[in-house]
Amino acid sequence: MVATLFVAVLSGCAGAEPPADEVVTFTVGETIPVTVTLRSADDGGRSTPFYSGYRPQVLFASSPDPVPCTFSSPDGGFPPDTTADIEITCAHDVTVEPAQAGFVFEESGREVGSGSVAL
Repeated sequence: MVATLFVAVLSGCAGAEPPADEVVTFTVGETIPVTVTLRSADDGGRSTPFYSGYRPQVLFASSPDPVPCTFSSPDGGFPPDTTADIEITCAHDVTVEPAQAGFVFEESGREVGSGSVAL
């Protein structure tokens, strides 16, 4: 009984992760953990890798307006037709709803990849 009470008290402590069904807002410059897939040129994407500092327009499912975001990349770059967990930082606040955590990213209006925010 004491162990159960202890767990219940800890679950309500400050600093705990928000429940999975809550809307999350990432502020300007805050690191956002994401899983992304970069399309190959055969699928309308890129023919070359991107590197840290890559800055496409990101269209989040929960927002109608594109947001410029800076992507990190693994050492050696992020080649086309690859999926990986990386981090992005955005130039505007981004609000993400768990049911709409997906996004696409574009270069010059052409969709080159997609992903989802890790909530």
